[in-house]
Amino acid sequence: MKIPLSLSLLFLVAHLAQSQKTVVKEMLLPHITNIQVDVESFSEVRLETTVGVELRLEAIMEGEYQKDIAVEITESGNTLLIAGSFQPYFESPNDKLSAHKVVAVTLLLQVPEDRFIGLYGTSGRILVKGAYRELVIVLNDGSCTLDNPEGEIRVATQSGDMYLTVESGILKASSRYGKVEIQKIPPGENRYTLESVSGDIYVSRGD
Repeated sequence: MKIPLSLSLLFLVAHLAQSQKTVVKEMLLPHITNIQVDVESFSEVRLETTVGVELRLEAIMEGEYQKDIAVEITESGNTLLIAGSFQPYFESPNDKLSAHKVVAVTLLLQVPEDRFIGLYGTSGRILVKGAYRELVIVLNDGSCTLDNPEGEIRVATQSGDMYLTVESGILKASSRYGKVEIQKIPPGENRYTLESVSGDIYVSRGD
């Protein structure tokens, strides 16, 4: 089902050499409570939090089709949607899948720490740190690295591996066909739920 769009911001381009394009966007989000990120078009997403109401986004594009990739920000009610997409005029010499294989987009995203955050997609490398009201990540493959995030954290993958470093918290981790290796961690306020069908899960205690 397509979500009604009240505002659509399509921005492209920035600077740098021919081999790389950078897009930077900063927004004040006092009314936004929910931020959803479609990671399908991003090869890597680095997610952090900040105190306040400002969102900062930086996208770094490299590869043959970098000029044809845009980052789309869509606002609907109290929800902000972020996704990467090819420009409407884009025509791949082969197919869209082959184009994704020759362009790499890294998304650096800093979000307010008191919002609901969701990341979803089929693949990609996800790196997370910061404090969250609630963070939900759903992937098919790829990998997810969690560097001592705080709050309610839930991650589910089909075959993607997960790496969690944490000082303390309540942890639930399970993989139906993958490995689960967990170092003993003391109880704490933060909650972590890690689930996979065939991906491996590694949990280590941080300092």
